[in-house]
Amino acid sequence: MINGKFIYFVFFLSGLSGLVYELLWSHYLKTFLGHAAYAQSLVLCIFMGGMAFGSYLSSRFSAKFKKPLFLYASIEGIIGIFAVFFHLIFNFVTDFSYNYVFHFLENSYLVIFYKIFISSLIVTPQTILLGMTFPVISYYFVRNNPEDTAKSISFLYFSNSIGAALGVFITGFYLVEHMGMPYTISLAGALNLIIFVIIYFKSKNESQTIPIKSSEEGADLSLNNRFFYILFFTACFTGFSSFIYEIVWIRMLSLVLGSSTHNFEIMLCAFITGIALGGLYIRLRADKIKDPVSYLANVQLLMGISAVLTLPLYNLSFSIISYLINNLPKSNFGFQMFNVISHLISFAIMLPATIFAGMTFPLISYGAFKNGMGEKAIGYTYAINTIGAILGVIFAVHFGLPFMGIKNLLFFASFVD
Repeated sequence: MINGKFIYFVFFLSGLSGLVYELLWSHYLKTFLGHAAYAQSLVLCIFMGGMAFGSYLSSRFSAKFKKPLFLYASIEGIIGIFAVFFHLIFNFVTDFSYNYVFHFLENSYLVIFYKIFISSLIVTPQTILLGMTFPVISYYFVRNNPEDTAKSISFLYFSNSIGAALGVFITGFYLVEHMGMPYTISLAGALNLIIFVIIYFKSKNESQTIPIKSSEEGADLSLNNRFFYILFFTACFTGFSSFIYEIVWIRMLSLVLGSSTHNFEIMLCAFITGIALGGLYIRLRADKIKDPVSYLANVQLLMGISAVLTLPLYNLSFSIISYLINNLPKSNFGFQMFNVISHLISFAIMLPATIFAGMTFPLISYGAFKNGMGEKAIGYTYAINTIGAILGVIFAVHFGLPFMGIKNLLFFASFVD
């Protein structure tokens, strides 16, 4: 078996490149769609939808993956190739659309539909592949060391998420500004290709492994099995509530800090960092968690309470920002201190509840695995949790905020938990 720490580091790099893609696709598509908000919403839905479908596919056909490490290397390689050529593909598609296709589409609704269809077409394949990476690499750990499943899943989750948080930070604050989008996305693609080369040669001596199947024929899909049904229901709705929180917090903090690009990236970084720390906590506590489902119930309760408690801190943040504006020196140092403290406010508001949110996926997948579902539990949980996140975004943006308002929507999401 390959050194686990090495695989964790590789998956950290994979998470880093994945969020680079999400941010850059938003930048690319807003030039084609004509609206930054539409581009962000579309990329988010495509990104998470593709991830969910990729996770489902990996679980559906996991029995055929005899060499999961080799498959993982291949997936990373294909993602890298897509990324290296993405700029050229995007330019070709958009030039062709403007020079030829739009001349035949007189109806504005057809133009919008075409733009959404083409945008989805050039991004979806990569997102499906990205969605396969976590379950596939998890199968490698589970098959080789099944007694440490909880530790493996949670630390993989932490490694990938903390890499994603770093990807948001360096892309927003350095790479795009100093290298431009074409070189940045090519750099991310090169990183995936390096992962492919390293893992490919490491996996050449990988022996075939036998999938860990469910202990009961059909138990993993039967709705009559109440236990698995409730677990996956929880996976869906904890993803639903988590992303409602994200939308609410971003809207709240935009009122406090402003809505600049860097502030959005800081908020996203804070959210993902909390998710990562939740995974790390489960990794450290895995040996002491005898009943993951009971532990999950307590985590959901604390998650809902922590989310509601962000409201007093949010109200206090206005006073803090007002004090900083009135008392910090009007200099570069004062401006830097203002940025640091405002960013700390984002972390203070988001971290408590998101840490609990980050615990839910490892607990649910391990609970299903431990109770006889087998390795498919990982991919199914990941897919269903992601579907819940998509529903949370759609609900929050198109119904919750317009009809319920920020505070009531936050209370509603906490009630779900």
